[in-house]
Amino acid sequence: MHVIMNNYFWSSLINESAISIFILCSYLLEVQTSKLFSWGPVIEDLKQIKNHSEIDASLYTADINYPGHCNISVVKCFYLEMKVLSYEAYIGGNEKFYNKVHRVVRSLEAFLKGKQDKEAPQCQECETFEEKQYIEFMKNFETIAKRFNREENLEKVVV
Repeated sequence: MHVIMNNYFWSSLINESAISIFILCSYLLEVQTSKLFSWGPVIEDLKQIKNHSEIDASLYTADINYPGHCNISVVKCFYLEMKVLSYEAYIGGNEKFYNKVHRVVRSLEAFLKGKQDKEAPQCQECETFEEKQYIEFMKNFETIAKRFNREENLEKVVV
């Protein structure tokens, strides 16, 4: 069966229309997978790691009342600070905490992938936000993630 399917696939690529269809399907698959990001798992991970009292870090924390046109800049700031937490957890040897934080970092990378930060010149730089303790940082991040999740769910209803 494998040989038959393999031969069929390669012989269909000889046909110009088959190549066009293959390229179009590949493009559509990429577009659909980029829309698959969900804030739900990020929120769940944040709930599980937000109360680690042994974390003694001051992190740049975006204000929850940031201007609406600065979404990407704010997420990028939380992403960078989560990378710091990931590094600290890795060095500290807390594997369970590290895995959760690292999963949030990977999720944020997926969210930011392909998104251009055109708003950056008008938005506050991450390093200019107030430094807050870990617990306050996590509360703000969870609030903002929930806001994104609500907006994502509204978009699904509208579409």
